[in-house]
Amino acid sequence: SWYGLGPSSDDAAVRAADEVVRVSPSKVEAFSRCALRWLLEAAGGTAGDSASQSIGTLVHDLAAEAATRGLSAEETLALLEERWGAVDVVGGWYGETQRERARVLVQRVTAYVGSHSDHLVAAEHPFEVAVGRAVLAGRVDRLERAGEAGLVVVDLKTGKSRPSAADLGEPPQLRTYQVAVEAGAFDDVAPGERRSGGARLVHLGSGSKTAVQAQPPLADTDDPDWARRLVATTPERMAGRSLLAETNT
Repeated sequence: SWYGLGPSSDDAAVRAADEVVRVSPSKVEAFSRCALRWLLEAAGGTAGDSASQSIGTLVHDLAAEAATRGLSAEETLALLEERWGAVDVVGGWYGETQRERARVLVQRVTAYVGSHSDHLVAAEHPFEVAVGRAVLAGRVDRLERAGEAGLVVVDLKTGKSRPSAADLGEPPQLRTYQVAVEAGAFDDVAPGERRSGGARLVHLGSGSKTAVQAQPPLADTDDPDWARRLVATTPERMAGRSLLAETNT
């Protein structure tokens, strides 16, 4: 209905019928919000990284080093100072404010890393596993072992917002991580351990202290197969001929 809009140049499917679809858990969530937005962003329609995103990336890198090298908070803060020049942040009061915020994030994440060192299986670990037509691929911030409960994927969050307790139950990204666990995505670091113990969001930047939100294992939900159906249907929809635009934020 847009004035001057021309006809489609091609009405073919995005992927051939026999072609696998490579997808990350975050893209499953993005697609569930708005399929057309997902396609536009996948084709390059995104803005460059903001200062907050650059700081978040640096904090994630430092968290992985603190976990794998057993660094103290002081040692990790020293690394932050060494690498701060690589962060694209203007100087002056704003730059110093962001620098102080980064210091707080590092202190919080090293405290979490230290208190959960006995549970760590892997940090910043890449994975790839076939699930039907989909090839689930990505990287987890942390993979922890929750005793006999199974493996828990931990997602470190450096932003200032967090979902409500009611919304935490069904974030597609966390559910998809759990599907990956059960499909054997982490057999290289936890051979034969394919029981999902749930997922966890660790909020480092929202509020006056670190907040942890836990998502229950798939087996403990009212519809244990919901996430598996989502992973099965999303690639089919991603590969289709039409993509729906939905109101989203």
